[in-house]
Amino acid sequence: MSCISCSGDNNLAGASLCLIPATQELRDFLAGTLAQHNLLFERRGTMLALVGPRDPACAVELLRYILDESEQSGVTVASIGTSGFPEQHTLDDWWRIQETGWLEQAMANPFGSGDPESRGPAFTIWFQPVIDTSNNRPVAHECLARVHSGTRQNYRQHSAAEIFDAAWLRQSEREVDNRLRQLALQAIADRGGPGAFFINFLPHTIYEPALCLADTFSVLKRSGIAPAKVIFEVVNATENEHNHLRFIADTLREQGCCLSLDDLGVAKGGLELLQYLRPEYVKLSSALLHDIESPLCASAIRRIVEAADRCGSIVIAKNVESARTVENLWLLGVQYMQGHFFGRPAPTPVLPRTDLLNLASALEGAALPDLRMMYRS
Repeated sequence: MSCISCSGDNNLAGASLCLIPATQELRDFLAGTLAQHNLLFERRGTMLALVGPRDPACAVELLRYILDESEQSGVTVASIGTSGFPEQHTLDDWWRIQETGWLEQAMANPFGSGDPESRGPAFTIWFQPVIDTSNNRPVAHECLARVHSGTRQNYRQHSAAEIFDAAWLRQSEREVDNRLRQLALQAIADRGGPGAFFINFLPHTIYEPALCLADTFSVLKRSGIAPAKVIFEVVNATENEHNHLRFIADTLREQGCCLSLDDLGVAKGGLELLQYLRPEYVKLSSALLHDIESPLCASAIRRIVEAADRCGSIVIAKNVESARTVENLWLLGVQYMQGHFFGRPAPTPVLPRTDLLNLASALEGAALPDLRMMYRS
């Protein structure tokens, strides 16, 4: 059954969502299809306003199933977003937003414990060690965000990449990034222990460093954590952000914190950014490790190591998964490493595996930078 009324108003009042077909023919086809499946709607100018009786996701799922790709691209979904204002999305994006409802629930969850039985989706912070391979000791940990949802019988863990994909889709990157920085500091204060800690951030969410980082610095001050132990790590930096990153770096250093560049390569101005910012730490691009034995990748890593030495930066290789990669990194001058070979992310900081080789023998006489001092602090 369908309810059809001709209205010249293109509005969302009283509708769970509205469909905006690109052509009259497509609008007529959708009207007939929805009516056949007992989805109530009204015609409002160029829109079809769904007013019942089912969950609007049923209508979107139906259209994604029956329309081919070209027809789907001609249909826009309009709905009231979490901000209370109308939003427009493609069919696929609207569907994905519904599927990422766990992020909205996690943001609304004040506990941040990740207990799936009693509190619903919630953020947790996990730790992955950074190892000094000269003595096989953890000198730092990276704080990695997770969202846990479901129940113990139907359990789901969402990675940091999934969290920020969902945040981008839901236009809430700034809020999520700010929340995760604060949760990371709280986790360090509660469970961190000695050593330094890397906390990731998206630079484009910090439009005015002093203002956007105010809550982060407030939590840091209350936590009692020594600022020198906190290393804010830039992720997803772009080529044209050099000056913006300098402002952020200056603000962090004024508070006594350190800066790290993630995924650094020689392409896209990587070496220029390294020389411009002179970060305390840099992490090699994972792409360089995938083919580390090729002359091209080996040469790139060596160039980064040499440039970092001139800038006073410590180089860390991440995503290290084999002893062969460790040996190749040694030959290229990389001493600090992170990855599943040494330890997987865990809810609390962990020691590395005890069955590793005696890594110190390969780096006899190597100079040890300040990370060791930070570990003892």
